[in-house]
Order: sequence, then C-alpha cells, then structure tokens
Amino acid sequence: MPDDLSSITEYPLFTFCLFSFGFCLCAIFIYIQVFQFFLTIMAVQKFLLFFYPSSEKYIILSRRNMQYFIRYTYYIFVSKDFISFILLIFGFHKLQNGEEELYRIVRRFNVVRFHSINKINSVSSIKIFFASMNISFVVSAFLYIPILISVQKMSHLRSVQEEKPQIYIFWQTMTALVVKMIYVPYFFFVLIDDLGSMIIFIRIWDAFSVPVIIQISYLTCNRQNVITLFGSFNGRRLIKELIKPEATSRVGPNPRGHFI
Repeated sequence: MPDDLSSITEYPLFTFCLFSFGFCLCAIFIYIQVFQFFLTIMAVQKFLLFFYPSSEKYIILSRRNMQYFIRYTYYIFVSKDFISFILLIFGFHKLQNGEEELYRIVRRFNVVRFHSINKINSVSSIKIFFASMNISFVVSAFLYIPILISVQKMSHLRSVQEEKPQIYIFWQTMTALVVKMIYVPYFFFVLIDDLGSMIIFIRIWDAFSVPVIIQISYLTCNRQNVITLFGSFNGRRLIKELIKPEATSRVGPNPRGHFI
C-alpha cells in the first residue's frame, strides 16, 4: 500500500490528469445513461400520444415540471453511480482483507484486472440495473414501428408531409439501437463468463459512440441545411469566416418535427 501512495505522490501531474480523466469519464457515463433513459421515455410517450390521445393530460408535463423532471433525473443517476462506487470500494477493501487476491487499482501503473469485480456482492444490483436499462431501451425503440406504419398510411396528408413527425428522435433512437446491436452481442459472447467486465466495456463504448450518434442524427435530419451551408462558402471565404466570423447564429433541430 505505501508503494501505491509513493507512486501517486511522485507523479502529481500524472495523478491530476488521471483523476481529471476519470471525472470526465464518469460525467460522460452519467450523461449517456440519462440520454438513453429519456429516449426510452420519449418512445413510450410518443406511442401513447399517437394511439391514445386522451392520455395527453397525464403524460405531457409543463415546461417547469419538465425542468424539475430532468434535474431530478440527473440527481438520481448521479446518486446511483456514487453509491455504486462506494459499494465497489468497500467490496475491494473486503477482498483485500480476506483471503482473496488483492485487487490493485494503481500499483506501479499496472493494468486493472476486471475479473475480481465479479467477486463483489454489490455488483449484482449494478448488473440488474444495467440489464433493465438496456432491455427497456430496446423494447421502447420497437414502439416506433407501429407509429411509422400508421404515419406511412397517412403520408398523402399535407400536414404529415410538412412536419415529418418523430423524425429527429426516431433517428436518434434507431441509430443508437443499431449501434448497440452491433457491439453488445460481441461483448456478450466474448465476456459471457465475466459480466462485470462486459458492463464496463459496453459503458466505455457507449461513452464514445453516443456523442457521434447525436451528431449523425442531427446532421441527417438537417442535411439540406448542411449542404446549403457548405455550398455557400468557397475555400477562402470559409477559412475567413472561421477565423473572423461576422455574426453568430444559434441553431437547433426543427421543433415541428418532434411532435405529432
């Protein structure tokens, strides 16, 4: 243990960078979970609004209540990850004091061995929550199928042609689902005997893939604006505009495409 502390104190800059990276990674993990949770909620909401319009007064929140809902959702996920981290620390401490092999997080900057995670009892609740979140997301994504079938039957209506309901959220959900269906089965079959490691690798992959998914879905839904933007600049003018922009504009997805 003293060797671990001396290694950390000998490299303060490395330690600072390591903890900063860990903090940013934890923040991304929380954001990814909230993002996936809200995609699930919105899929269920859109399904109910489309097929059961009378449920609107029960599932549509006011702007103020929506802000509270988002805020407390983040509080819940932050608390969940914080408690999980504390339980893991106590689990590692228990392994260290018992007859099990010492789980070393940092010892001369060795690679972490994930197989000891499965020996900690508190990880079971993490596995259940992780599985519940992902299963709920996959099931909710398929709720868009009957919506799209019904919309396709009404595609001749002018209102449907102009507003293109569900397009932005739909593409985010479908893109996230397709990406998950590519790498989750791989990790599942490779790490079937080590579920703790599988959860860690999937969450790390989510941390890199979800920001890309958000950008791809946004650009796809606004491809005409992107084409117009790049078509309006030649090379020299584009560089000049990037260096010294004359005005700034605030852009966002078309809100008319989010609701039915």
